[in-house]
Amino acid sequence: MICRAIVLGLLLLSADSLRATSQQPAPKRPKLAAGADSNDAQAYLDLGRRELDDDPAVAMRSFYWASRLQPDLAQAHYGRVVAEMLDDHDLLAIHFDGGGNQAERARDKMVDSIYALSFSLDPFLHRAWDKTLLIAFGDLRAHSDGSARAKREIEEELSTYGPSWKAWLFYSAGRFREALDFYAVASRKAPKNDAYLARRAELHMRLLEPDSAFKYFAEAIKVASVTEKNLDRLVRFYRPKAVYEYMTGFLHEMRGDVAQAREAYGRALVEDLSLFVAHQRIGLLALTARDTATAISELRLATEVAPNNAVLRYQYAVVLTRSGRLPEAVPELRKVIETEPWYPDPYLLLARLYDSSDLKDDARALYKDFLARSRRDDAQRPFALERVAALSAPSPAGAQP
Repeated sequence: MICRAIVLGLLLLSADSLRATSQQPAPKRPKLAAGADSNDAQAYLDLGRRELDDDPAVAMRSFYWASRLQPDLAQAHYGRVVAEMLDDHDLLAIHFDGGGNQAERARDKMVDSIYALSFSLDPFLHRAWDKTLLIAFGDLRAHSDGSARAKREIEEELSTYGPSWKAWLFYSAGRFREALDFYAVASRKAPKNDAYLARRAELHMRLLEPDSAFKYFAEAIKVASVTEKNLDRLVRFYRPKAVYEYMTGFLHEMRGDVAQAREAYGRALVEDLSLFVAHQRIGLLALTARDTATAISELRLATEVAPNNAVLRYQYAVVLTRSGRLPEAVPELRKVIETEPWYPDPYLLLARLYDSSDLKDDARALYKDFLARSRRDDAQRPFALERVAALSAPSPAGAQP
């Protein structure tokens, strides 16, 4: 169970779990510093980071609001589930040990779904707080006092377990060169462990050594081809080869090699057609190349697999809009707003569509909705304010409605 938290990777998002998450009563927004913007996701993210150790309940609410205001903020989703487990020891125990009643297992499944969403947004997200979770779980199992000294003793004990544990502790601490050295030792001891090879690839990427990163992703793919039956260490829904091919493609894309990225994403889909993020990346690459037909096709497929991913559906609506397929874009934007009602961007795009269609009352209401949710420094606010003023002005005498 511990390895599930460490090497969670990309899961197939549970539509039911994410729908339940978006429909749960929103917790109260935590208090920000005087003068801070209450619609600034980054302000909540920073508060969550500061409060995670001392007050995980406040951190959870902070990360929650960061993720609702800016749903593509991967660390906010990740921080939210970490904080929730730190604040709820029953949930923490179920996540690592299993068990629990049906409602408790459903909550753990929801945690996994949000966890997975963070990695779909950023497959190379640094999972630094996994160590915090594991130490908290160890503290819980040992019935210790939760003091800094007790946690330090647990971490020291973990470091005696072997090279893979030392590697993971260095990785969590952001000491990537030391982590890489110990993962190399762990790989030599367990050459058929594709997860170690993939972590080495990730670490080389972080150390700006892309050639080595590609080398170890290729080795991980090769090993996974032989050992795919051993899925308990990795993901429960996707094939490991598909995940590694996807991460290879993402790395190619980061380096600007679009052709290689597209090929890797294609290989990922050959391994697992349900890997929605590969469809998503191919669609966005096609959009950059002005191949709107491919962009629409791939993003439609992605939304069918992950129907409650607000960022993905918004991207799909944008492509439909740019292609002039407005009757299709409007209901997609409505679905985004239903899924993530605090996400400001879809309100603005839908307002512009209604505005251009002379649906002035609807447009004005949506511009106001955007203004109520957007940051004070959002570059689109002056335009929205201008349109609200124009649409609120009385019609000139004698003008036809």
